Amino acid sequence: MNNIEQKIQKLERWLKESEKHIAYLEKQIGIKDKEIDLLKTKVGNLKPHLKKALQDIENKDKIIPALEMQLIEMANELSSLQHRIQKLRETIILDMTHLPSTNTPVFNLITDVRTNIKLLADSARGLRQEVINLRDINLNQQELTNELGTINETLKEQIDGLTDKNETNQFEIIEKTRLYEQVQDRLDECREENYQLRESLEGVHENITESESAYDRLRQKIRILGLTHIAWRARNLRQA
Repeated sequence: MNNIEQKIQKLERWLKESEKHIAYLEKQIGIKDKEIDLLKTKVGNLKPHLKKALQDIENKDKIIPALEMQLIEMANELSSLQHRIQKLRETIILDMTHLPSTNTPVFNLITDVRTNIKLLADSARGLRQEVINLRDINLNQQELTNELGTINETLKEQIDGLTDKNETNQFEIIEKTRLYEQVQDRLDECREENYQLRESLEGVHENITESESAYDRLRQKIRILGLTHIAWRARNLRQA
């Protein structure tokens, strides 16, 4: 951007030199000439164009289309200016010793102006391409931003789904834990009942064992009594 600004400023200096040479031509003619007046008007019109281009150069979006058109117009104006000066040159012999301190012919200056305007036009096209590239980058960035937003939305939905599923799993775990505690309590109760039942069975078993022993003793006594009775009867029978 600074390079373009410097070139525009250089063009302004060349136009000032052109004004000096036109003034020299006017002096050589010695009278007011309509052609000289037209040349002065052309130069005067080009100066504000360059000044405006210098002011607008900071705004890329504005300068790309505007400056390129201005450069084309200025190139045409300078071409016309060169043609008009050439026509005057055919009738006037320039005294080089009276030229401005630059010692540079006006025709060479105008040629340089045209060359640099072409460079400015090329630079303007380059700037336009940079703006296009910047717009493409912004478009790609916007597309990536939109895609990232879609991914974030998808992740949010998945996270919400996992959160709901986790809450459901937590509820199921709590419910199963509650059922497990109930079963565990019932199991403890069954163990207590089983222990008490086992104690009761052991007591019954002991009673049965004692009853069996008493029954055996009773049978033995009955048997002894039976034998005693038999012996008693037999003895009575012998005595009779």
